[in-house]
Formats: sequence, C-alpha cells, structure tokens
Amino acid sequence: MTDNRDHPDKLGERLRRARGAAGLTQDQAATAIGVARTTLVAIEKGERRLKMAELVALAELYRVSSASLLQAERADLEMRPQFRRANHPGLSEEAVRRDHAVGAPRHGDGGA
Repeated sequence: MTDNRDHPDKLGERLRRARGAAGLTQDQAATAIGVARTTLVAIEKGERRLKMAELVALAELYRVSSASLLQAERADLEMRPQFRRANHPGLSEEAVRRDHAVGAPRHGDGGA
C-alpha cells in the first residue's frame, strides 16, 4: 500500500479531481484498473487505502504522475491546463501553456 504523506481523504480528493479532469466516470476508471466502482468510491472518500499498483494504474489512466497525486501542490498545477482545455476546447496547447504561465482566464474564442 502507499505510504501517504498526508491524510488518505486528501489523496482521495486529488484522485477524484484527476479523474474528473480526465473526463472519466467512477465506473469507467474502476473498470479500467480492474476494481469495483464501490472500491474506487471508497478510495476517493479516503475509506480504503490505495495499493501502489492502483496508484500507478490510476496515474497512467488520468495522464498525471504518481508523484503529483501524492503531492497536493503538484496535482493542482498539473491538472490546471487540463481543466482549461476541457472548458475551452478551441485553445491550442501553446495558448493553454501561455495562459497558465500568466494565470489569465480565457473567455470565448481567445478574447478577454
């Protein structure tokens, strides 16, 4: 099992946010890593400890690093561009990086 550096429910919250940023349902994520949806729910609620193999599988599925899921600050920073792309699908990767670097919100098709 993972040796969580902070409380398991915080890890669960980061996992839940990463899953949402990846655009997956609990059922889809659970099926992809070979666990029951109720198991994933318990992990996200901090009621069940995460096995290392599950952490690695979820990180791959969500396209984030395992380390970022274990560290709150990195998880937030790594997922922010994914949220922007989801909210503004017309943005290029470069526009997402540029806006992320300056923290500028984007509205519409590139205008402020």
